[in-house]
Amino acid sequence: MDKLRVVFLLCGIVLLSSCASVQLTSTDMDTSAKGFEPASGKANLYIARGKEITGGAYSPQILVDGINIGTVGYNTYLLVSVAPGHHNIMAISQWGTMHEQIEVNADSNHFVKFSWQFGLLSFGMSLKQLDEDTGKAMVKEGKRAQSTQDRTNSSRWLI
Repeated sequence: MDKLRVVFLLCGIVLLSSCASVQLTSTDMDTSAKGFEPASGKANLYIARGKEITGGAYSPQILVDGINIGTVGYNTYLLVSVAPGHHNIMAISQWGTMHEQIEVNADSNHFVKFSWQFGLLSFGMSLKQLDEDTGKAMVKEGKRAQSTQDRTNSSRWLI
């Protein structure tokens, strides 16, 4: 019985250590993003990944209108400021590509959830637009992953 406990403990340690990590922003940037205040005339687009344990070892690349904005890991979110209008969100991993179309309005917040999907013989991804209350709750629970927009500290490519 003790050997079985040791085996389960070691398996748990291996599983937890295999979770992919992403670079996070400062606490100040995370707190500011959770204020949900878009720049004037722009929209905040949050792409969030929840606390699901599935797919923990994989962090997909997230693109908005063909521009790589970063990766989302376990319980993290990306924030990008975008112009009002139609946008294409894409998640890319070794398991394939997933697209979601979204229409955003100026001076508003929009939320998209990324998740892994498991089937009997398949492994895939999902992107799903969330309502504002659900999206805000998910972002408040998570931590802000650093986006390429954060790293360049530039708004020159606002989409």
